[in-house]
Amino acid sequence: MKVPSTTEELCELINYLDKNSADETTGLKEEIYRGIKRINFLLNYAQLTEEDIKLNSVTMTWPERIGPIFDLSKKRLVQKKTKAQEEVKIKSQNLEAEVESLLDIVYKFQDCGILSETNEYVKKLRSIEIKIDELSFKIKEINKEEELLEFDLSPFGKFEEAKEALGPFKLLWDSVSTFQNEYNRWMTSAFIELDAHQIDEQVGNLYKSILKLTKTFKDLAVPRKVSEQIKNKIEKFKAYIPLITILRSPGLKNRHWKEMSDVAGVDMTPDEETTLSTYLEMDLSAHIPKFEEISEVAMKEFNFEKTLANMMEEWKNMTFNHMPYRDSGTFTLTAQEDLQALMNDQIIKIQTLKNSPLARNLEDLIAESEQTLMNIKETWNEWLKVQSGWLRLEPIFSSEETSQQMPLESRNFKQVDKIWREIMTQCLETPEILIMIKTPNLLEKLKECNSLIEEIQKVRNEQNHETPQ
Repeated sequence: MKVPSTTEELCELINYLDKNSADETTGLKEEIYRGIKRINFLLNYAQLTEEDIKLNSVTMTWPERIGPIFDLSKKRLVQKKTKAQEEVKIKSQNLEAEVESLLDIVYKFQDCGILSETNEYVKKLRSIEIKIDELSFKIKEINKEEELLEFDLSPFGKFEEAKEALGPFKLLWDSVSTFQNEYNRWMTSAFIELDAHQIDEQVGNLYKSILKLTKTFKDLAVPRKVSEQIKNKIEKFKAYIPLITILRSPGLKNRHWKEMSDVAGVDMTPDEETTLSTYLEMDLSAHIPKFEEISEVAMKEFNFEKTLANMMEEWKNMTFNHMPYRDSGTFTLTAQEDLQALMNDQIIKIQTLKNSPLARNLEDLIAESEQTLMNIKETWNEWLKVQSGWLRLEPIFSSEETSQQMPLESRNFKQVDKIWREIMTQCLETPEILIMIKTPNLLEKLKECNSLIEEIQKVRNEQNHETPQ
């Protein structure tokens, strides 16, 4: 029999013997009885050797011999179970003592209130938290053994008390540590790297936690005092947040910094050395309302710029669509309602933006965006016009007879055809609209083609009028 190494294996083996030993013995007796009948039959027809008789005797007497083995195994297992019960009681008592010791350590934080010792407190609380996780695992293991050994489960009530007691102390000193570290960073880091929204959110969360803790510790003098001290520090820092929010507006440009500097009577333009402490030393609180006005305008201008940037961004993935034209070896543009709709929509938008009071400081940017739109519009219109003329004249000047009758016009069309094919080849390689419209002399070439097409068409019209009816 394999010696069980765990309480679970021990209990499984005991249950197995209790349930199966009698059943298996009965089954074996029945099988042996059937075997005896077969041997008796054989004895009538054959003579067994002494060795065969001994072997069969061992088999037939097996049930009588296995019984004591089962009994001995059960006895030993019961002894092991008794020993396991004693051991689990001792483990439970030892663990209870560990829990009580841990609870005492947690409650000692009622007397911890030296802010300069914050880092040490945080380390100790973290080690306690780890210890609680370890004890939680041990408690589950002991309760599992107790259940297997049919004991009442040890409640370890003080463990839950320790967990609940730890929470507020850990939150307090984690909050103190976070505020101290972040405060130092906010005050001394490069101001241009501060995130006003993140600071506002973080300070708000810290303040809520500390406010809650002042109520939690209302009957504990030392932690209540720490909570009040940090609450006051946070409240003092919260007064700086409006200034941080204003001065860290993403819309502020040099002209806005100049305006604020003029208001304050000191250069406020930040550089890599400028910190929040730098601005607090300037005593700017009286100027905050005016700074806020300047910052609001800057933010509106910033959003204005984003609108223009988003308009241009919409063109980034827009392409000129084309398809092969018969067996000509070249291509033609296909109708693009999305291009036309976007172009018309943005032209209206740009006119609206030009009339905005904010446009005064953004004239160059507006002009650049408007010029891009006008280039797209003019290129598109000229291109479609050339395509219409080329499609109309290409079948005519493919005829040798027409070339002989109109040699000058034929040469002009060949020039149009050459330019057309070059442009369509370029479009095939770089169909992106914003890239294609920057192709050198593209618009001039399209206009040249349209001029040649008009001359060709003019001559053809004159010839048609001169032809007798």
